[in-house]
Amino acid sequence: MTSHSGKSFSANNVNAIDCVHCGFVHQDPIPNVAARYREQFYAIDKPNYLKEIQRDLEWLLNVQHRLELVLIGTMPKTALDVGCGSGVFLRLCKTMGCDVEGVEPDDSVRAGLQKEGLSVYADVTETGKRYDLIRLAWVMEHLSDPAEMIAQCRARLSEGGKLLLVVPNDFSPPQGIAARKLGKPLYWLHDTHVNYWNTKRFEIFLNKCDLRAVLMMASFPMEWFLLMGQNYLSNPEVGEMVHAWRKEMELTMMRENPGALIEQSLRFAHAGIGRDLFVVAE
Repeated sequence: MTSHSGKSFSANNVNAIDCVHCGFVHQDPIPNVAARYREQFYAIDKPNYLKEIQRDLEWLLNVQHRLELVLIGTMPKTALDVGCGSGVFLRLCKTMGCDVEGVEPDDSVRAGLQKEGLSVYADVTETGKRYDLIRLAWVMEHLSDPAEMIAQCRARLSEGGKLLLVVPNDFSPPQGIAARKLGKPLYWLHDTHVNYWNTKRFEIFLNKCDLRAVLMMASFPMEWFLLMGQNYLSNPEVGEMVHAWRKEMELTMMRENPGALIEQSLRFAHAGIGRDLFVVAE
């Protein structure tokens, strides 16, 4: 990915550019992050990751991953989860009869998953089969060359296969309003995130990769809490509280009226709002 002139941004010790060539915002210069995600991401950047996964397990299984399965439509026979982390999605697919494998660059996390009996590789290039579904959830924003990753995954899709992509929805209208209200411009820039997309720019990016977004959802716009005076940016305890509120709301909706939650997620994406984008591309 090559940097081209465009509007520049700087915040939180991150320099970024609205790249004319790429069609989205990315760090400038573009860092080489391979070693970081192989050796220190969970140990240094996200030391509480596995603990948080256990805390959120009920919500992950019954809301987040359930919405992903709605997007997919039919459970695939074969799947690859790139950036599989703790392995929650791997185990879910396995219990549903899917022949699933994973990719996890972190040496220690990968070793733990392999010890559990899961088939997990260090890199996409090590995989040796074709898959009906390849999932990249919260991966693309971390990559030095996301288009190259898309190309590697496309080469491993079976005929008619799908990509399931999850990325943060940044530079969205609620973010901009919240940033002005709090006097925290570009608060979403973070040194672990190389790339930044919103709904429109992610579709443009996919088109540049010869893909088409066939279905898109978006998760609850957490920025609304900032606009309601719940400043989780400055207070981690507030962050824990509003995250718990969001989980309880979505778990209740999924129990009582899952169709309403699905429709809400589709409408969020259509409106260009929501914290994260969930996209099926083919």
